[in-house]
Amino acid sequence: MSTPLRVLIVEDNDDDLLLLLRTLRQGGYEPAHRHVQTAAALTAALAEEPWDIVLSDYRLPQFNGSDALRLVQASDRDLPFIIVSGVIGEEQAVSVMKAGANDYVLKDKLFRLCPAIARELRDTEVRRQRRKAEEQLRASEAQFRLLFEANPNPMWVFDEETFHFLAVNDAALRHYGYARAEFLALTVTDIRPPEDRAHVPAVIASQRGLVDTRVGEFRHQKKDGSLMDVEITVSSIPFNGRPGRLVLANDVTARKRDEAVRARYELIAQYARDPLLLVDLDGCIIEANQAAVNLYGYTREELLKLRVYALRQDDDQPGLIDSCAIFGPTPCPLKRLIIDWHDVTHVTIGICGRQIVVRQIGCITEMSGEMT
Repeated sequence: MSTPLRVLIVEDNDDDLLLLLRTLRQGGYEPAHRHVQTAAALTAALAEEPWDIVLSDYRLPQFNGSDALRLVQASDRDLPFIIVSGVIGEEQAVSVMKAGANDYVLKDKLFRLCPAIARELRDTEVRRQRRKAEEQLRASEAQFRLLFEANPNPMWVFDEETFHFLAVNDAALRHYGYARAEFLALTVTDIRPPEDRAHVPAVIASQRGLVDTRVGEFRHQKKDGSLMDVEITVSSIPFNGRPGRLVLANDVTARKRDEAVRARYELIAQYARDPLLLVDLDGCIIEANQAAVNLYGYTREELLKLRVYALRQDDDQPGLIDSCAIFGPTPCPLKRLIIDWHDVTHVTIGICGRQIVVRQIGCITEMSGEMT
């Protein structure tokens, strides 16, 4: 089956034109051609239609092959250009090749024409694919840069061999407290607490080759020395010619503290014989133990739909609020309130580093806390 070929032919001799077309068909091509003889006609043809290749005689009445080559180059198209001439001197051939012609074929050796065309078409396709890949890479890099800089979570890229930071986003600067120049002067070990640093190389080596993988939670140290728990997601990427590691750090310090508070509450509530309620700042009941369910006659689901005021007489509401101890992470602290209609003894419990004293005040058992 013949291969379609859109060929623009610059030739002033009709017999030579027919010879070229016959040679192309014999070589397995089905040429869709346009024949031009002047610079103006060549310029118009280049502008009006897409072409696969240009074949040009070297000597024409009004211009020559070098002029035709310049017009093709000025069209800003990556078109193979082959000189097909009856007579061309060695000096002229060298000159036109240096100027950018892809090849030249003498008209008495047209057996070379189709192999030359096949080679140039392959090379042209390779160049097109390379340009396409480069354009996609540039677009991908631009998209990466946009997502990297705009991400609200700390992100950075570090060198997998030297551990030095190669890039860092604004969120990381804000979160860790460094200026950009300061951050880029550090290594990944510098943002770990001293007692954890010895393990960093082994951890990094174990993550090599991973792509968009959550690798666990680690302790990080800010510029001011404070510690935080971060959940790390990594991807190995090339970066500016270096083996890089893209890191996204999600600060989970507050979440872990909240989980610890709830775990401690649930442990206490599970074994407490007295009714226990966990109440937020708006008075909404957000947790209740089985003793509270048994005492008040509601199901747990019904209790979680109530405000704590519903369990008291209206005239007791101010005293209820006054007796609530507030503790927990800011800006959404929690209130622990034990509502107990029975006598209890004083006990002290530890929750997230605080000593919580439970004592009975009238019919209300208040929980107050101080930092230890």
